[in-house]
Amino acid sequence: MKKIVSILFASSLLLAACASTETTTSPTADPVETTVAEKIQIVAGFYPLAYAAESITGDLADVISLAGPGVDAHDLELTASDVAKITDADLVIYIPNFIPALDAVIKTLDSSKVINATEGITLLEGKADSHSHEGHSDDEHSDEGLSDPHVWLTPKNMITLGGTIAQAIGAIQANDQIATNQASFESSLTALAGEYSTKLANCSVKAMIVSHEAFGYLAKEYGFEQVGISGLSPEAEPSPARLAEVAKIAKAEQATTIYYETLVDPKVAKTLAEELKISAAKLDPLESPPATGDYLSAMQENLGALFKGQVCS
Repeated sequence: MKKIVSILFASSLLLAACASTETTTSPTADPVETTVAEKIQIVAGFYPLAYAAESITGDLADVISLAGPGVDAHDLELTASDVAKITDADLVIYIPNFIPALDAVIKTLDSSKVINATEGITLLEGKADSHSHEGHSDDEHSDEGLSDPHVWLTPKNMITLGGTIAQAIGAIQANDQIATNQASFESSLTALAGEYSTKLANCSVKAMIVSHEAFGYLAKEYGFEQVGISGLSPEAEPSPARLAEVAKIAKAEQATTIYYETLVDPKVAKTLAEELKISAAKLDPLESPPATGDYLSAMQENLGALFKGQVCS
């Protein structure tokens, strides 16, 4: 009897094993293959260029700004890591003659990956008397012949800049999201331009006294005359003769405000304002990310400062 039971038990195990083998060898469906597009790698020279690229690409790209918070882009020095990021990037966005160290690296790159952010924008030329330094002749430090690089300080130019970036990105990766993001970007800047036009349409003071000549495009767009204590470079130290000239213009034009900047020592501008018994106010050239908010909010603050300082109604 025990022998019969043992034979039956062994048979059941054999049948179970066969059933298990049949189960494991049954055909299975092939896995579904999915392709995820790699993000575009973009390096921007400094904040406004990075802002435009991020706005247009959204989550389609990783955007790196070489000049971080609190860094004056004019004086940016590149590290070996920075150069590696530039070399490996799919696109590099820059403004010629603004960051000399970046200009040098750009010359070594394939032109197909380089975006000149000033394309399509009519550039302003530097003035012969923009720099006047103690102990140096004007000719030695003249900005004459140099294009003003500060194109991002009008909404109109930012729209053009964004279009240039969108076209370059679209050539690398066709995606409907780029067109959607670009339309949103342009819409917000068009609204900002409208606010500037409305609020600065009737201002009694036309002379815009600034610590350095970063606001030429903005001044031309909205009917002001930029008067810089220093020229296109914020590091230019003005001579006593230049300070006297600015003071004379401020009095003649009945200026109420001298504008200083976020990353430049405001001492000269504030001292001159005190001597003239007028106000000093901040005007952000956005060469570095704002402490709070973004490009749009910083430009709104600039508009508020100009509305008051240029005595608008």
